[in-house]
Order: sequence, then structure tokens, then C-alpha cells
Amino acid sequence: MKPKRYIIGVYKDTKTLENLEANPIGLLNFLDEKDAKLVGLLGKKTGHKIDKVKALGERIEHVGDGLYKVIGSLAILRLNFLERMDCGDHWAWLAEVDKYENLAHGKFLTLDELKRQKLILA
Repeated sequence: MKPKRYIIGVYKDTKTLENLEANPIGLLNFLDEKDAKLVGLLGKKTGHKIDKVKALGERIEHVGDGLYKVIGSLAILRLNFLERMDCGDHWAWLAEVDKYENLAHGKFLTLDELKRQKLILA
């Protein structure tokens, strides 16, 4: 994998958005299928009400600049967020890859797998 740029959707009124507006860098973790249960915490709970770093505990590793790697991720991308476009309830944010690292072999957690496990709506 040799990525250059991504467009990341970030919902409005979220802790993620607040964090990116304060410091426009991020770490995108590519999860293994076996980590699908983390979607309940990472994607369905708000950082305004729960400390996700504390909740994840030893499942994460601080990698600097306030960024965390999920232990067991198949790959990580360090992103610099550049521009954003208003898309209603979220922003589509263009991010440039600063660094990437392939960490392990496995089955990437995909949208289809999330639907199959009924973790997101079809």
C-alpha cells in the first residue's frame, strides 16, 4: 500500500472534529476483521461523553502528537488534514499522507463486513 491522499468524512459536532480543528493531523488505523467490536466504541460513542483513550486502555499505544495506534492494526497512516468541504451533517476533509506503515497481515475490516456483522446499517 502506497497511499498519497484520502478524503475522510468527519461528522459535525463531534470530538474528532474539535480535535482536528485544534490540530489538523490524525492517525488512520486500518483494523483487522477481528477488531470489529471496537466500532461500537470508536464509531458509535461520542468523545464528548466518554474518554475513548481511557476506555481502550492497553488496546492502544501513544505514538506522539496526541495520536494513538490501535494495537493489532494492519496498517496506519499519519495524515495532514488540508481542506474541507461542507457535506451537510459532516465535512469531507482532504488529507495528505505524511507517513504510512504496513504492520501486519490479516483481513481488513470492510464496510461489507460491518454490514454482515450488523454493526452498521445496510
